[in-house]
Amino acid sequence: MTYVITVLLCTHNGVRFVTEQLDSLLAQSVSPDRIIISDDASTDGTWEVLRRYAQEHPAISIRRHQPNRVPLPPTESRFTTAPPNTQAEAHPQTGDGRGRAGQARDVPPLPATARNFLDLMVGERDDYLMLCDQDDVWHPDKIAVTLAKMRDMEARYGSDSPCLTHTDLSVVDETLQVINPSFREAMNANWARTTLRDQIVQNTATGCTIMYNRALANLLTEVPRYTVMHDWWLPLVACAFGHMEPLYAATISYRQHGGNVVGAKDMRTFSYKFRLALNLDEINHAVRRTYPQAAELLRIYGADLSADTVAMLATYVNLPALSKLGRVATVVREGFWKTGLARNLAYLLVV
Repeated sequence: MTYVITVLLCTHNGVRFVTEQLDSLLAQSVSPDRIIISDDASTDGTWEVLRRYAQEHPAISIRRHQPNRVPLPPTESRFTTAPPNTQAEAHPQTGDGRGRAGQARDVPPLPATARNFLDLMVGERDDYLMLCDQDDVWHPDKIAVTLAKMRDMEARYGSDSPCLTHTDLSVVDETLQVINPSFREAMNANWARTTLRDQIVQNTATGCTIMYNRALANLLTEVPRYTVMHDWWLPLVACAFGHMEPLYAATISYRQHGGNVVGAKDMRTFSYKFRLALNLDEINHAVRRTYPQAAELLRIYGADLSADTVAMLATYVNLPALSKLGRVATVVREGFWKTGLARNLAYLLVV
């Protein structure tokens, strides 16, 4: 059977590490059919490196990112009649400064990295697609083992079922020396949490390890007005309509350096838990951002979701409209939990 494997890679001022990443893609035991690279206004020589690789390797195509090429959607909701308490229009702020119906205060625009990836994800349809960061190094069998997992999922669920799989990562320093052999263990992540209810509260997939199939790609019809990150949006859609399963093997050297957009922290340590207790404002900000993200999932896909799923999402989106006691009671009743005692205690303090 023939199929097309496409790697989606986004770059921005990544000249220090992008050559190693590209070399690792080209050295895969199962070669990608296409490597599509979208560069976001690099000024450090990254574009020149990409041009050289594209000239030497036919599988590589490069483009300058143009954020307006895939315009953001208008503000109208897809709902003919909005479900109870999920109106898309803006509401006045409540007394504690929280927006109603998921309109959290001071919601930032889409992060530039997320917009770059989302534009690629919305625009590309192939049998299997993988996301790739500019500064990591893929292990030689990454595509092979991830593809085997994906093919197993499609054998069980059907190739017409949206499927996503993700793997563990080996955390390394700038020189690729191992800091921690398992990102999952360092993050104290519970990868068994694969329901949509789990994922709206806490993402468990790391974008640079993800592979998804054509059935899931076909659901990515528009760039959301807001999402915390592209690799949180993708699991949300997968869990809403299909299946997400982890692969516990590390398939990537996840490089830590000063320019990481998202890095790795060892969340099992006492020092992390102590810092967590001192950073409730940061946790509060992170929680606030999940409400408009869930609201966007409702706006784009609500007409295609089951009534129970719509009701669950609407309940989560409307948490900011409740009193403190009401929010805590709803979290407990609905099971909107994170992984681990420390995370959940901090979550209850800020929700």
